[in-house]
Amino acid sequence: MCGSRVGLLVWCRAMLPFKLTRPQSIAWGFALVALHTIVGHFLAPFGLLLTMGVVPALVLVIISARPHFSAALGCTLFYIFFAMSDILQKLYAGGNHDGQGAGWLFMTTMIGLVVSAPFILVWLKELPTEKLRTKTLIFVLLVALVVIHLKITTHLGQGRSYWYEWNDLY
Repeated sequence: MCGSRVGLLVWCRAMLPFKLTRPQSIAWGFALVALHTIVGHFLAPFGLLLTMGVVPALVLVIISARPHFSAALGCTLFYIFFAMSDILQKLYAGGNHDGQGAGWLFMTTMIGLVVSAPFILVWLKELPTEKLRTKTLIFVLLVALVVIHLKITTHLGQGRSYWYEWNDLY
């Protein structure tokens, strides 16, 4: 039985082979957001590109928690970490915050979300406690919340500029 679902789960578990407790999972989520913000502030182009990896990493940290989070709590935590990371990048990332930078951040964020969606769907499907209808509703609400968040924060932070001499080296 070697379907795409099994392959995705094996790859997902290979990314984080250890099991985290719930508090460890939450702490790792905050640590990833903080590290992403610091790297994005001081190393301008790299923080932008890291967004593609940070968003899936946040999902992997949440789905690796044992015992599992409930569907509602797990998706809520993902949204909180995602929103914090996105808002902090828009406010404090290095470089000039103009329309072009906002476009690049949106693109890297969308790539991260597209990569993350299958992990969330497989994780939700594996949860034994909730009904499929509840899981579907939670996923649709998560997607709607992310879309509303991205729409509301589209122009957040534009006009700011954080530039350091070492950024000219790249």
